[in-house]
Amino acid sequence: MDWTSPTFKAEAPIVPWTIHCDGAWCNEGVGIAAIIQSPSGAKLRYTARLEFNDADPCTNNTMEYEALLLGLWKMKALGHPNFVIKSDSKVITDHVKKESEAKKP
Repeated sequence: MDWTSPTFKAEAPIVPWTIHCDGAWCNEGVGIAAIIQSPSGAKLRYTARLEFNDADPCTNNTMEYEALLLGLWKMKALGHPNFVIKSDSKVITDHVKKESEAKKP
């Protein structure tokens, strides 16, 4: 039988960061946002305005994927490998969880 030393200190569980991502249409184009929240509750907010041409218009799914990519790029730059992604897009969440596949690249 193995016993744990009385001086043993268990490592604290790693609390993940959170990426909240979303996109929105407006009269002047498409905007995306990613809010990255640290385990302590601090929030980093990132936004971008996207421009598409008439030959390659933006769809709602395109906008949601761009918002996800913005959050992933920022999280990579911050160097935190442990995070949770939150999105209001079922297409995005199902794809990330591997519960569905994209029909087009």
